[in-house]
Amino acid sequence: MKKYIAYGSNINMEWMKEACPSSELVGSGYILNAKLLFRGKGHLNLVLEPGYGKVPVSIWNINEENEKALDEYEDYPSYYVKKNILVLGDKGIEEGMVYVMTNELKDIKKAPRDSYVKRVLDGFEHMSYDKKPIEDALEEVCK
Repeated sequence: MKKYIAYGSNINMEWMKEACPSSELVGSGYILNAKLLFRGKGHLNLVLEPGYGKVPVSIWNINEENEKALDEYEDYPSYYVKKNILVLGDKGIEEGMVYVMTNELKDIKKAPRDSYVKRVLDGFEHMSYDKKPIEDALEEVCK
């Protein structure tokens, strides 16, 4: 099993159970010094920089089959790449894999589709996460 850190649409439990039926939600937490931005084709990207706030995340146990399904969904490695990251989880500091946009796409500002935003917000609501990082990302892309 591998730890997968979700910060966008994969926080949505219904979506994850459809995409990766054998995945298991094992916790929640925060990535510190981070923010979310809508980039690329209008999907969320995790940006890490000292002085940024915190981004709520869900921590999943995934197997090799789940990772292959996520790789396909995230269009790895041409759209997102994988990075190991530390998160402040509800069980302490944990390390896991996260998807971040490629260097070629991370600076392309693009508004998201309503259906994508709904999936993300539904996930945040179900997990009782603060929606401010999503609201801030929407405001930034719509300027």
